[in-house]
Amino acid sequence: MDGFNRSYLVHVPASATADVPAPVLFVYHGAEQTPEQIRALAAVEQFADPQGYITVYPEGVQLGWAVGSTTGPDLAGVDDVRFTRAMLVVLSASLNIDPARIFATGFSNGAMFTHKLACDGADVISAIASVGATMLENVADTCAPVRSISTLFLHGTEDVSFPWDGRVGGPLFVLMGAEETLATWAAISACDPVPSVEPLPDIAADATTVERQEFSGCSGGAKLSFYVINGGGHTWPGSANPLPASAFGRTTQDIVASQEIIQFFDSVGGP
Repeated sequence: MDGFNRSYLVHVPASATADVPAPVLFVYHGAEQTPEQIRALAAVEQFADPQGYITVYPEGVQLGWAVGSTTGPDLAGVDDVRFTRAMLVVLSASLNIDPARIFATGFSNGAMFTHKLACDGADVISAIASVGATMLENVADTCAPVRSISTLFLHGTEDVSFPWDGRVGGPLFVLMGAEETLATWAAISACDPVPSVEPLPDIAADATTVERQEFSGCSGGAKLSFYVINGGGHTWPGSANPLPASAFGRTTQDIVASQEIIQFFDSVGGP
């Protein structure tokens, strides 16, 4: 596809049976990560398997994703939204997949891609969960999903790779801030602009706290949730295999992102 051989890992849990349509969860790795590395970092299967999710770990061209910017895959003409659609076609040929429960999550560059996927692939993607990334301004400017799509967003206030207030890396690499990204999705889904705010229990002595924001009134029954990781870095919350704190900052253990993601996906409907 797009002149490249594409690959992905597929995990089918024992709880998935041929006679019951199964939900699918795509997990997109960060830049320079491999599918095996994001699988270990996120460890979603411990929460996804009991719910019967088929988990898919795609591999990006040059270990990155075409996010609508100037990344290597973008410049090479890669279309990862089309790749996602193609994976679904192949998976559906051999597995009993529920087309109303197709989900995507990702970390860092992979999370950037989930925002683009939500904008351009909402006809097949039921909901996304973004961990450690914000939206590109040019993607937000043209984002017009065919329906309101449910979005879960987790971001650390001390994220150095995707700073809380955004970053300009070039004409096509203007990263919006976390709050601007959230406001963009609230506007896209016509949610009430002011969320409810709930501080979560500070159960770990790791110099972080977590606040959950929930938006109501979104169109089409969509949901929008935001976890603010106060003091959190460019990390996957609750990971048992965290990235080095010296390079990426603190990993909160007050929540387990993968558990929250599966609970969120379980709570939303499909296209």
